[in-house]
Amino acid sequence: EMVGAVGINVSRVFAGVFVIGCFLAGLGGALVAPTQNITQGMDHTIIIEAFLIVIIGGLGNIWGALLGALIFGLTDAIGILVWPQFAIVFPYVAVVIVLMFRPKGLLRSTW
Repeated sequence: EMVGAVGINVSRVFAGVFVIGCFLAGLGGALVAPTQNITQGMDHTIIIEAFLIVIIGGLGNIWGALLGALIFGLTDAIGILVWPQFAIVFPYVAVVIVLMFRPKGLLRSTW
């Protein structure tokens, strides 16, 4: 509302950000597509991991999502180094630990 009061066209900014987001998503898909095989159910792992990353960081906070991705990736890498047979469990244990002590995520919503 305050940005609109200054004279910036809010609808145009929303549309521009949407276009940029769509472009980046398409670019990411185009760059990853040649390296991936198509299998049934291949999206489930990515969706679950993305959801858990957002839950770790806290809903509504972009910096929390960044922190959640960092923690999720590091625990996955540490799990591969320490105990490769159970490496897939390490990030999920990190999610449980975070939710036990900070139920709303590490960084709460900014709005």
